[in-house]
Amino acid sequence: MIENRMPEPAKILVVDDDRRICDLLVETLEAIGYQASGAGSARAALKKIESERFDLVISDIVMPEMSGIELLTELQKKNAALPVVMITGNAYEDVLKGARSAGASALLTKPFRISQIEQAMEEALGKKADALAVLVVEDDPIFLEFLGDSLKTKGYAPLKAANAAQALKLAKEYPVCFAIVDLNLPDIHGVELLNRLKKENPYLPIALITGQSFSEAETVSAGAEWLLKKPFQLQDLYRAIESVHPANFQHGTDGPAK
Repeated sequence: MIENRMPEPAKILVVDDDRRICDLLVETLEAIGYQASGAGSARAALKKIESERFDLVISDIVMPEMSGIELLTELQKKNAALPVVMITGNAYEDVLKGARSAGASALLTKPFRISQIEQAMEEALGKKADALAVLVVEDDPIFLEFLGDSLKTKGYAPLKAANAAQALKLAKEYPVCFAIVDLNLPDIHGVELLNRLKKENPYLPIALITGQSFSEAETVSAGAEWLLKKPFQLQDLYRAIESVHPANFQHGTDGPAK
């Protein structure tokens, strides 16, 4: 058995409409040292994830009402850092290709050995631990997705929030290493969010982004380390992250972020 090196047992959510398989997998994972719970549908899984934090999701692909691939797509929108291992008894190439394209961390076909799924989980959890969590707070959904996707291609784990409330929740649940905060948010001003984030973690590096007038002096006064004015070059954002986390940076050329 591969040793689980996480400080505490990883919390796993198993999603399968076959109750027997779901319960058996939950019991097996608990027996080998994980915390595990089950959901009988993709919609039930989304409800659980709204109220609980999980380190990894194992999901069947073929389920009624909402498929595992649709679940994976929704999870990617909410938290691209959450690893998802897909399992299926349907080995058709289009199904497998769809799961890979949607961003599955691993894909196993039934029947599988427990050692296989444990290895897939450990690899996915290892990648999650290696990737630095970057909090992105932006109320424009298109720009939020763009920044999240751009960071993911550079090897970071983006945590996307459309408002301050979501951002504060994510910051409490995950070890955020860098934050990108838009000044104009729907619930509170970006500077107020910055103050709350710094109160929880005084050493959290934060870059403010805005399309409006905001000076370097105001940036320093607010307590932010960087100011990026829209449209800014993605390379400038990467350099800001690199300055505090150089080992995780991958060089490349990128166009402007608007």
